[in-house]
Amino acid sequence: TEAKGEDGGVRYAVDFDQLKQELSESIVEGSQERYHLNWPGKREALLTANAPIAYKYGNNFDPNSVDAERVVLLSLVVDCSPSIRIFEDDFTRALREYIEKEKSRHIAEEIMVQLVTFAGDVRFETGFQPLLSIDPTTISIKNRGQSTAGYDAMKEALDSIISYGEQLERCNTDVRYTVVLVTDGEFNDGKDDDGRTVRVILDKINNVNNPMSEKKSKFSIFMYGVGNEPTFKAAQANMGLKPHALLTYGATGNDFDKMMDNVSASVSKSSSGTAVPTF
Repeated sequence: TEAKGEDGGVRYAVDFDQLKQELSESIVEGSQERYHLNWPGKREALLTANAPIAYKYGNNFDPNSVDAERVVLLSLVVDCSPSIRIFEDDFTRALREYIEKEKSRHIAEEIMVQLVTFAGDVRFETGFQPLLSIDPTTISIKNRGQSTAGYDAMKEALDSIISYGEQLERCNTDVRYTVVLVTDGEFNDGKDDDGRTVRVILDKINNVNNPMSEKKSKFSIFMYGVGNEPTFKAAQANMGLKPHALLTYGATGNDFDKMMDNVSASVSKSSSGTAVPTF
């Protein structure tokens, strides 16, 4: 702010009352008189303006702080509908062990992981964060709700990974995209009931006349089907994924270990640029 100095001239000064307000999460009262404007809701607006930013897709790592020439974005999209109750503990263990093992790999510094879960709703448990910063013990897969909005989850995960990847690309980072869906394919809820919103995104990436087509060679999607094979095959086809994008597994602890080993191999192929397009 500006104030009058001892010589009568104008000088710059610090308004400590206003500074305290800017740094505070509550209303700060000050005794100093000043010219100001008031309107209904001004105090609430100050608090809102100073509140932490809430991101639709979770709190992503600052793209300007990524210190890597190449990044592999891994979005794990996991079914948490009631049908997964019988294997949620085995999958939680396998996922935690996967995170721990990946930390010792030579490409660990390139990997950024996002966890999305879905039942009748879609939740971004984490935004994209460096693999090395993730505490595996905080990961827990638990069933919830009574329905499954799987297509909505895939659509939002794709929107998220593309949005964050483009932020990284603007920072001159080479980005590789990998999306992994784990589900039984019994999608019976959500705005999208037939996979159309997923197909729209994938069609844009496949269209050579669309700027998004530049991502085609760097984009992989895999669906891990657990349960009734005809059901998850129908979901795979509805989303426009090629047959080799679908991998089927049982629901034992050993099956989930194999699944996560396959995820690890897919991430390696993304990093090396040898991934085969799956849509």
